[in-house]
Amino acid sequence: MNGGEVTVLEREVEQLKLKNEEFERERRLLRDEADNKTVLEALSNAGVKGARTEVALNHLRAEKLVKRGEGGGLVFVMPTGYAVELEEGIGEFLKGEDADVFLPKPPPRAAVRKSSAAEAIHQHLFGGRESTSKADGADVVVEWLKGG
Repeated sequence: MNGGEVTVLEREVEQLKLKNEEFERERRLLRDEADNKTVLEALSNAGVKGARTEVALNHLRAEKLVKRGEGGGLVFVMPTGYAVELEEGIGEFLKGEDADVFLPKPPPRAAVRKSSAAEAIHQHLFGGRESTSKADGADVVVEWLKGG
């Protein structure tokens, strides 16, 4: 082999290294996209909706709470440092103090209107006056049961 052949071979090796690096970048990108999809799905299944799923995903990634486990699948890293199944960890995470940031607010409770049957029972038991305590109602029921 002469000096010219060695130079050609060195260039080819360098090109192969660059192609390999590009392949590895693309492989990591595809894996990260698939991982993100898995985490987004788990968040959605746990009740996180809309744009909050992306925010939660970014938070979990930034805090390094989701990683690849020894078996190759995604796991959730608990505050204790132990890794648990992704869905279990997300469920526990959403019970924590920051959960309200990621979970939708429950709709406000509508005012409950007494049905006409409930109003009739209330009228019968309390004679048109408002009860002021549970004991008030219990006394009326005891009297009614006694036949009074």
